[in-house]
Amino acid sequence: MSRSENARKLKTIRERAVGLRELARLIGWDASRYQYYEDSYKKPYMPVELIDLIRPHLVGRGDPPITHAELDGLLPPQRKPAIAPPPTRSGHVDDAARLGAYIRATREARGIDVEILAKIVGLKAALLSKVESDDHRPTDDVLRKIARTLGLEGEDLVARARRDAEWFALIRNPNSRPVVEALLRTTRDLPPEKVAERLEQIAEEVAKSKP
Repeated sequence: MSRSENARKLKTIRERAVGLRELARLIGWDASRYQYYEDSYKKPYMPVELIDLIRPHLVGRGDPPITHAELDGLLPPQRKPAIAPPPTRSGHVDDAARLGAYIRATREARGIDVEILAKIVGLKAALLSKVESDDHRPTDDVLRKIARTLGLEGEDLVARARRDAEWFALIRNPNSRPVVEALLRTTRDLPPEKVAERLEQIAEEVAKSKP
């Protein structure tokens, strides 16, 4: 039996970023020990311990930059990180968070530095920080790259960005403000997971109320 498909993929991924001997040195292994996993390993999935060792030395490097998602794809299905945003302090997914805060919280939950994420998606770290502070709205293509790297659904992130833009346009409109304020009061007693749904309803109701 030849090496497994994931052993072949590991070699292809690693070659984009660093030499075999250099990676072995970085993780404190003999080159021959590491080479076994690329050239002779026969099991269908790579050991979690190995991927955890090499991950910090590969993610964000190479052309195109290696992503966490690529390495996760070499692991058994039950050990892959769930495609979900991080929970809030109350234990619920923070669906009501603004786009930038949502991206920042998910990035931090995945253990990805802002510099690495910026490199992967083709932005300067300072500009990505502005995105996470809601001071800059990236293009839809950049949002899809961010989503792919963080294990989120690209179109969901794009839709969230558009919803934010529409919502704040309504808030800034003086003619809509009384209606918005009245409707916002109806969210006070809602659990966090219901707030986003209610905000969408409010946006629709405000839009209908415009002359």
